[in-house]
Amino acid sequence: MSDEPDQILPINYISILESLPATDAEAIKKMGEELVESRHYAAMGRVADNWAYFESVVDTWSIKLVDMPIRWGICFTAQIAGITRKLDAFISLARLRKLPVGMVDKLCKFAETAKGLSERRNRLIHDVWFFNHPEPPQHLEATARKKLRIKFIPTPTTELLKFAVDINANREKFETMAEAIIALPRTSPKTSAQDTDQKDRDDHPLDSDPPKPHIPQKPSPE
Repeated sequence: MSDEPDQILPINYISILESLPATDAEAIKKMGEELVESRHYAAMGRVADNWAYFESVVDTWSIKLVDMPIRWGICFTAQIAGITRKLDAFISLARLRKLPVGMVDKLCKFAETAKGLSERRNRLIHDVWFFNHPEPPQHLEATARKKLRIKFIPTPTTELLKFAVDINANREKFETMAEAIIALPRTSPKTSAQDTDQKDRDDHPLDSDPPKPHIPQKPSPE
């Protein structure tokens, strides 16, 4: 039996490693900082992707509510930008069904929550990020909604990952409501009390066929 120690790496690899210069402490520190930044940007990607999925789910349920082929429906929903407008459309369609008492309020409250999530998502994704190691990453919020606001906001990577989980939780909550709503019968367009108020129905009755536009007659030559 040989007294030589077992070789973990082939001899040619060992000779290559021995020829490399030693990595100094500053280079190791730099590599660690780059790893921290890469993980943070990956978390931002998770937030962006979860949000895109949330919006696509709202679009899909809106299309289901009108029994429209998905390819046709996307031609409409793809033109609706932002979760606020998408939920406006969904809630309007939902109110054409016989909703339980309080369901409209529940949907509207959910829409308000989603609006707040959207604001935060926009800040996290669109603000400029700065890294001052070893301090937590921070994004620069610069807004001017009737009042100028310029502020650095420290936001650890763990907070981004938690927000991504919150997005998924709200998406699942929406799907639960949507599944219950789509099982409800539709109301009659002429008798529904949920789609519009009585005065509007009297002034603009909802018929099965849309009104025909008035086309002025071309005057005859004298």
